[in-house]
Amino acid sequence: MVVAVASVKGGTGKTTVVYGLAWLFAEEGKRVLAADLDPQGNLTVALCSPDGLPEEAASLRLFQRRPVHPYPVHNCLHLLW
Repeated sequence: MVVAVASVKGGTGKTTVVYGLAWLFAEEGKRVLAADLDPQGNLTVALCSPDGLPEEAASLRLFQRRPVHPYPVHNCLHLLW
């Protein structure tokens, strides 16, 4: 299953919806890959502890055509940041 949440308008709750769905599916044992491509990185901040934040944004690495690796948040939940 693939779930995508997108909108060009800000303030519509995209990050909140993705955060909730990601944890819900992960707790059910489904493998989840959440991609935080927003330059503000609010999903990353919500999912990761301050000490465990990835070093560099995935959106920057993708733009530069460099490899992107999922960052483990939970045993079933990984994050592209």
